[in-house]
Amino acid sequence: MIHGHGDDAYKYNKPIVADFSSNVWFEGPSTNLLKHLQDQLHKVDHYPEPGGETLQRKVADYHNLEFKNCLITNGSVETFYLIALACRKHKSTIVTPCFSEYEDACQIHDHEIQFVKNTDQWKEQIYGSQVVWFGNPNNPDGNVIGPEVLERLLEEHPETVFVVDEAYGELCTGFQSAVSLLPEYQNLLIVRSFTKNFAIPGLRLGYVLGEKSLIEKLHKLKMPWTVNSIAMEAGRFIMEHYDELMPDKYKVKAASEAFHRQLKTLEDSLTIIPSHCNYCLIKLNGFYSGKLKQYLVEEYGILIRDASNFRGLDEQYIRVAVQKPKQNSLLTEGLKNGIKWLSNNG
Repeated sequence: MIHGHGDDAYKYNKPIVADFSSNVWFEGPSTNLLKHLQDQLHKVDHYPEPGGETLQRKVADYHNLEFKNCLITNGSVETFYLIALACRKHKSTIVTPCFSEYEDACQIHDHEIQFVKNTDQWKEQIYGSQVVWFGNPNNPDGNVIGPEVLERLLEEHPETVFVVDEAYGELCTGFQSAVSLLPEYQNLLIVRSFTKNFAIPGLRLGYVLGEKSLIEKLHKLKMPWTVNSIAMEAGRFIMEHYDELMPDKYKVKAASEAFHRQLKTLEDSLTIIPSHCNYCLIKLNGFYSGKLKQYLVEEYGILIRDASNFRGLDEQYIRVAVQKPKQNSLLTEGLKNGIKWLSNNG
C-alpha cells in the first residue's frame, strides 16, 4: 500500500478546518445511524459472524440477487486484494489514472500488468487480458461509462473478468450501476462500498457482487472475522434504511455543480477537468501540487489531495471534493492566494 491517499491529516500538527482530500459525502454520517451504533456497543463482547452472513443476505436481497452472489468485506481494499489473490499471476489491465490499490494488489500477487490510459481507445487495448480493473465512476477524474458499454465488453471478452469499482456511484450524476448485468454475465465482479455515500470510512465496510463460482473462490481465500461487529451493525442498519440514509441525488448534483462553477473562476491559473461527481481533478498549469498542499495546510488549515502519485498523472495535479459552501469559499480563496504565492516563490 502506498502512503498518499486522501484524509492524511494525521501527518500535520496544524488543525484541519476543511478537508477536501477525501471524496466522502460532506454531511457526514446520519445521526440515526450513530445513535444506533451507540446502542449496539455492548456487542463488542462477542465475536462477529465469521463472514457477515446476516448482512450478506440483506445486501443480496436489496440487489435482487441470491445469497451466494455476494461477499461482505472490510471495505473495497480487502476486496481488491482478494480478487488479485484469486487471480494470482494473471495478466491484468488497469485503466489509469485510478485508485492505486488495484496496482498494489496486482503487484503483490505477481500479476503481469498492462496500463492503458482512460481515453475512448482503452476498450480496444485489452485483448489478451485475463482481468481488467477500472472505476465507474473513476477516481480521480470522475469518468463514467454506461452499462451498454460494459455489456459490449463483457460479450466481446467472455474469458476476461471485469472488476468494476462502483464506490462513488451514488455521488455522481449520470451513473448507472452494472448490477442489472450480473444475472447474464459470469465474468463481472462489482465492488461496492458503504464508505463514501454514508460517510463511515473509519468502519471499513464493503461488499462484492458476482457470479456464484467467482464469489465462492473469493470466499475460500477470505480470512474469517475481517469485519467487526459494529461495522456489521452499521451495514445492517443502512440496508434496512437505505433510501432514507442515501444522500439526496439532487442535493449532490446541485452542490457539485455550484462547487465546480466556483472553481472555474480560477481558470486563468487552473484547468478544471469536467466531472459529474462530487469531486474533480485539477491541473495546476505549471505549479507543484505538493507545495500548494503544504501552503494550504499551513496558511488556511485546508487539506487537498495531492494527485501526483496517481499513475498517469504528475506533480501538477490535485483532486478536491465538494464541502459546505463556507468551506468551498475558503478553498477558492486559498487556491487563489496559493497560486499567487507559488508564482512569487517558486
